[in-house]
Amino acid sequence: MLTTGLYSCSDEEMSYSLPKDDGQKEMSYKANGISLLEDYISTYYQTSDFVLSQEVYFSDEVRDYAVKEVLFLDTDVTAYVVYDSNTGMLLYLFDKNLTSLTLNTVDIQSGEVDEFTEIDTSPFFGLSNQFDFIKVAGEIANGEFSMVYGVGFDLIWSNKPICPDTGTTNMHVIADGYGDGINKCYRTDCYVQRYRFGFKLKNKPYGLTEADCATGQPYNPNL
Repeated sequence: MLTTGLYSCSDEEMSYSLPKDDGQKEMSYKANGISLLEDYISTYYQTSDFVLSQEVYFSDEVRDYAVKEVLFLDTDVTAYVVYDSNTGMLLYLFDKNLTSLTLNTVDIQSGEVDEFTEIDTSPFFGLSNQFDFIKVAGEIANGEFSMVYGVGFDLIWSNKPICPDTGTTNMHVIADGYGDGINKCYRTDCYVQRYRFGFKLKNKPYGLTEADCATGQPYNPNL
């Protein structure tokens, strides 16, 4: 393990192997973006008192990943940083606190942040050893995800907007909304189905969605 801010190691001491299409290739932590990872964690949490711990490689249909566990010396937080194992680009941060029972997820590239509360009520909480994403990544890599959790693994990060097939039941109508005597209608029951590390977590309201007043069909073709 590498202890940030307490010890220094040469790139040679920190070298490890990454699976590549053209065979095994030795890369250093620094070359693979781990120095950037340390900088990101130090800045995000405003501390240097953390330890880079276990690491697992896995893939989904989009790319190849590595997930790095980050342990803190002075908080109850455990973080997992996911990066592209081929380029070193930092992608996602998963941050759990088992005292407050919260899970924060960050899309590092887009800045999208979500907080999930009462995570112990999730059916996946116990099965995943309290959202131990090193364990989960290993199960993905070994093809065991569906067997353990009873659901298929699709993407590590996904936001799928959905409007239920409820017609005009949940409709907000603005009379003469277009200024020409025609009403403007919005669906109020659409939501975003969120998947993080393959798990379906709590839905997020999509917000008002303009729709056909007669049928309730959203004008957005993605809904």
